[in-house]
Amino acid sequence: MSRFSVYITPRRFIDSVLIVMAAVLLIVVFVADGLGAEGTPLRQLRGNELVAAREARDQADLMRAELEGRLSGPPEERPPISQEEIEVEAAKIEQAYQEVIDRYPHTEIAAYCAMCLSGHYIFHGKIDTAVELMEQTAKEFSETPVANETIFEMGLIHLQSRHDPAEAIKWFSRIPKPGNSAGAEYGLDDKLYLSAQLLLVKCELQLSRDDKAQDRVSELKNAYPQYAQETEHSYQFEVEARNSSGDEPQMPLNQKPWQSNFYKLFATVTLSVILIIIFIFRDIQKRRRIS
Repeated sequence: MSRFSVYITPRRFIDSVLIVMAAVLLIVVFVADGLGAEGTPLRQLRGNELVAAREARDQADLMRAELEGRLSGPPEERPPISQEEIEVEAAKIEQAYQEVIDRYPHTEIAAYCAMCLSGHYIFHGKIDTAVELMEQTAKEFSETPVANETIFEMGLIHLQSRHDPAEAIKWFSRIPKPGNSAGAEYGLDDKLYLSAQLLLVKCELQLSRDDKAQDRVSELKNAYPQYAQETEHSYQFEVEARNSSGDEPQMPLNQKPWQSNFYKLFATVTLSVILIIIFIFRDIQKRRRIS
């Protein structure tokens, strides 16, 4: 009998394979969420590449504006267009934006085109596709100058398209307040933050969290006195809109909480099964040794 056959029996080999598989799954469960968590700097386009990227982006924008213009307004005023033609033109727009995203990855123009493509999907009722795209975009562009814009877009989708203010709050709350020094001018970051905060007020009112909404409005008026009047008008408008509708908060559209954690759940269950199998094999081995 060889030394190998003494120490590497079939049962031990199976045990070793199962242990390795369990270790791999542990890595999937506990480490996978961290992959891509830290963003990388945006790739800068220059020269002819920048010109070409802008031209491709503008062409996609024009195609989208033309189709949506034909489909907007009262039905009797719209030019005739068949459903087949709509689908063909919509597919061309999707391809135009996707080509920019693929050809100029991890650039500001790619992020812009991803957000435009998401809006295009929503216009045509493909809300789940839009959410999937923006979740990927927000993850890819985290820790970059356009991160807050992608987060804001995700909040809008959940609030306006899925009618899910509770989920929208999670996204709008991620937009940080700019750390401006005393006397500094208010820029685009401040306006984006203020917009997110006002939408948080809207979400809180829809969820009947009136006290939180009032406190937030007071803080905003103190932090941004030059926008105090606009903030108050926005708040009063949302209160009147909520009270006049008299509707309860709508249930989220297509909300399937299990889907976002499916792979995690699958990996965890599989790991549990493998560990159980390991323990069973070991118990069988012990009993045979005893007998």
